[in-house]
Amino acid sequence: MQRALTRIAADELQHAELAWRFVRWALELGEPNVEHSVAAELDPLEREAAQPPPLLDAEFASAEHGVLASRQRAELRRLALAEIVLPCGRALLARRRSPLGASGRASVARAAQAQEGQA
Repeated sequence: MQRALTRIAADELQHAELAWRFVRWALELGEPNVEHSVAAELDPLEREAAQPPPLLDAEFASAEHGVLASRQRAELRRLALAEIVLPCGRALLARRRSPLGASGRASVARAAQAQEGQA
């Protein structure tokens, strides 16, 4: 069971990485509606992450078999939102809103790499 869950977790990590690359690409296109849509998706997640987990949990749970109680699942979701999803989303939006913009930052990065190659 642990091997299967580990494989599933690795697959989900790859899916998440692809999703964030897609969001970054969409934001780099520079369309204002994309930035607005990303921000609108983050707003309810901010509120959710700020909520405390449920107090009672009377359902069956068996962590050794990969079945977590709803309180544990809610707390893990809250932590994932607060420590991973929201910081990544905020960082992408901040990157998009920076004075240089995505194309300017790419030019600066290429120039820095070229400079390093000459040194």
